[in-house]
Amino acid sequence: MSNLLSFITSFGSSAQLRSLSPEQLRERMEQQGLSSEEISVILSGDRAAIATMVKTSGDIVCCILPDKPDDKEPDDEDEEEKDQKPQSVRVAV
Repeated sequence: MSNLLSFITSFGSSAQLRSLSPEQLRERMEQQGLSSEEISVILSGDRAAIATMVKTSGDIVCCILPDKPDDKEPDDEDEEEKDQKPQSVRVAV
């Protein structure tokens, strides 16, 4: 994964990163190895330019999908087991 995409992913999942000042955010991006151009585009908030940099033409969407589809209707026992099992998460960009 590119440094840019890695940073965007961590930024989207971290309330701590989103609460940093622009100066602190710039420092964190420099530490992650982002170029000055990438840093400027992210700090500008220009969604179209960010999409161009990550080579996507549309909206970037994150969603949580089940690990595998259920073939049957869940009953009470299945629901209890489902609540106890960890769920996997897949992210696509």
